[in-house]
Amino acid sequence: MPIVSSSSKKFNPNSVVGVDISKSTLEVAFSYDSNTETYANDDNGIKKLVREIKKIRPRLVLMESTGRYGRKLISGLDRSKVPYKLENPKRIRDFSKACGKMEKTDKIDAKMISFAGEKLDLQPSRYQIDVDILEIKDSISVRNILKKSHTQVSNELTLIENKFLRKTLENVIKEYENSIKKIDEEIMKIISSRDDLMHKYEVLTSVPGVGYVTAIVVIGHCPELGSIERNQLAKLAGLAPIAQDSGTKKGVRTIQGGRQILRNALFMAAISGSAHNAKIKQFYENLTSRNKPKKIAIIACMRKLLILLNAMMKHNKTWLEFCANVKEQ
Repeated sequence: MPIVSSSSKKFNPNSVVGVDISKSTLEVAFSYDSNTETYANDDNGIKKLVREIKKIRPRLVLMESTGRYGRKLISGLDRSKVPYKLENPKRIRDFSKACGKMEKTDKIDAKMISFAGEKLDLQPSRYQIDVDILEIKDSISVRNILKKSHTQVSNELTLIENKFLRKTLENVIKEYENSIKKIDEEIMKIISSRDDLMHKYEVLTSVPGVGYVTAIVVIGHCPELGSIERNQLAKLAGLAPIAQDSGTKKGVRTIQGGRQILRNALFMAAISGSAHNAKIKQFYENLTSRNKPKKIAIIACMRKLLILLNAMMKHNKTWLEFCANVKEQ
């Protein structure tokens, strides 16, 4: 039984189950017009919830993307072959506001998630959970924390003159560097253990400007690469220009939303590519020669680079093979 059970539920075969995920609980709306129920976010609670969901056979189980808190539930749904989808929390929140729901509680959120799934006709994810990809994502997260701390300590070292304190900070820096090195070794061990991941890594790193960090971030945070259209991919990464027009006024196009960690990695690759990748460099120079601001030009390079990577993966070609094929056409 759930922790808190409400009144009887009404279901239909096209219903969308909305789940609001928190660290310790799962608030569940089995349909928008039903009351919610609360389940523990642990093995027993998830097992009971999946059993209830399987009884009603909904069209979709919809959840907001909440990182690690939802992984056990996703794994349980995946094993039971229950159709599910993770949605951007901002999209659900914007939908709730558009419906006049300004309040925010777990119960309201669960019902609005269910309602959004029905009204927006959201479809199940095509991608099953991949334990190795989750390991890579976790490793990248910890690596980023260590890199940030490494930078902070290194900056502090430049301001310290006391020999003892300098030695202490130098030892801390070495520990960070050793830990980052070990994480990188573990990431590459996972990638090299699978032909598909190793092939993707080799294709990505064949591109001038795309190094190890960009490659592992793309592998961990963009499994859709090579299987979706360019416009969808640009939106997914938050690199699609958003119109800001009204009447005769033409506003400045801006980018927003998307996967920030992916966008950050592409930014560094675009900076490098604008200097070392002939295609990206030419594209960048064409934009700046037309008086486009450098920041706008780099964002455009990020989008172009991502689209090129998508095409390479779709056609299963390395950079040199892809460029040769384009010239032939």
